[in-house]
Amino acid sequence: MTDALTEIPEDDGQRFGAHMLLAGATILKRNHPLTGVLGALLPPETGKPSDAAALDAL
Repeated sequence: MTDALTEIPEDDGQRFGAHMLLAGATILKRNHPLTGVLGALLPPETGKPSDAAALDAL
């Protein structure tokens, strides 16, 4: 997942903030804004953004 963070803009520390949230997270909640961003950045083989079940599988 950390490789996907390179797609987040550096502007205003967004990438650093996302990295720190992910590095310290023990649980990623589906309603957290970063979860949707990661779902869009980590498309499965279909090339479409990950759905809730795919994110759960991570």
